[in-house]
Amino acid sequence: MAASSEPNRLKSNAIGLPQAMVMSIATMAPVAAIFFNTIPASGVAGITMPLSFLLSLVAMLLIANAVTAFSREISSAGSFYAYVSHGLGTSAGFFMGWVFILFYAIVAPFIFSIFGVTVATVVQANFGVAIPWPVFYLLGAAVVFALSYFGIRQSLNVDLTFLFYEIGIVVLLALTIVFKMGGHFFTVQPFIPSNAPHGFSGVFFGMIFGILSFIGFEAAATLGEETRDPKRAIPRAVFGAVLLIGIFYVVMAYVATVGYGLGNIAKFATDANPFHTIATNFWGPHLSVFVDLAGIIGLFACALAGNNAAIRVLYSMGRDGFIWKRMGETHHHLLTPTNAIYVSSAFTLIIGLGLSAWLGPINAYGFLGILAVLVAVVAYALVNLALIVFMLKQRRQHFRVLPHLVVPILGIMILILPVYGVLVPFPPFPFDIPLFIAIVWSIIGLLALWYLKGKRPDAIAKAGRTMVTTESE
Repeated sequence: MAASSEPNRLKSNAIGLPQAMVMSIATMAPVAAIFFNTIPASGVAGITMPLSFLLSLVAMLLIANAVTAFSREISSAGSFYAYVSHGLGTSAGFFMGWVFILFYAIVAPFIFSIFGVTVATVVQANFGVAIPWPVFYLLGAAVVFALSYFGIRQSLNVDLTFLFYEIGIVVLLALTIVFKMGGHFFTVQPFIPSNAPHGFSGVFFGMIFGILSFIGFEAAATLGEETRDPKRAIPRAVFGAVLLIGIFYVVMAYVATVGYGLGNIAKFATDANPFHTIATNFWGPHLSVFVDLAGIIGLFACALAGNNAAIRVLYSMGRDGFIWKRMGETHHHLLTPTNAIYVSSAFTLIIGLGLSAWLGPINAYGFLGILAVLVAVVAYALVNLALIVFMLKQRRQHFRVLPHLVVPILGIMILILPVYGVLVPFPPFPFDIPLFIAIVWSIIGLLALWYLKGKRPDAIAKAGRTMVTTESE
């Protein structure tokens, strides 16, 4: 049987296009992003927050171009790790994999840091029961572990169910606002840059939180070995997820701005749960609990999808022998990368709980969010550069100037905006630490690369190329 003859392969043809798209959408956590990222965005962009999200959508479509182009050519659980290896060489591929490990490893603790305290707050507000937030953190992490262990299809079916609920509830709230406000709902004021606190500068600053809301859009690419017809399904899943959720972000940012009140935007920026306030105003206090539940479900779905993406990158690098080799092994019957699941789960518990205990859950969320943006920028820039080189050197007959040169360059250039937003002005302690973590992690990766090139050049030669299917094959 396939399980015994090829024990370290993932289960092929396990999912189709809908599940692959769900992977990307759930990792972006659309409802949770709108609930939590609009708060700081409104603080810097004011009522032009919807414009910031619109420009973020344009930026992410530019970046998604590289992922979709590569996924038509290469199918691998390593995704960016494999793409950069084929485009810039195996040494760069190793470094990309190293960066990607940190990128995806922080997704689950990033989300659970705010998941636990959000659930605890909702439970106490609605039921009058005070339960410490670490209890909900541990419960959520345990369920994510179980779903990841028993199979990708089960995980994605849960994510799909949750997405229907969370997006459905928020859309119903939006329709209620439109119906009750009538003609007062429609205005162009949120799309006029001069209405931002500092003009275009405020709009661009708001883009930081818009781009943060898209992080994880490429998660479907890690399912290249488990998806039916991946060369067609994965590009459609990635680009479709960015476009659909990007439109959702712009619409809901507008709904939030207008529904809360254009004159109340300063209060929106200091409201710990502005969508709860909006729901209470338009639905009443008893029905607002459904909106709170949508936010909780969105956070859980994101943690589940992000964890599944992380363990596939760990699995891919373990299979290539760059990290603990047993990380590249799969369960003999379930064909899930169990050792990678154990390591990812341990990281979620140690880092997430540790940071939340030190900084508090809300500050831990911000701390890990800054780190995620910094690492994501490196990953997105590398994959765009790799696409240019790959198409020029290995697919010259298919090379087209606009999608394979102009758009990747624009994608790299636009990544300067979130970096500028994170670093200027330089953040105070402890929010300056993520920058140093990113730098130290990169240096360790370069040292590991230098060591492996000297001691195991054969391993470097196959970085990101194990179990990879290319278009030429």
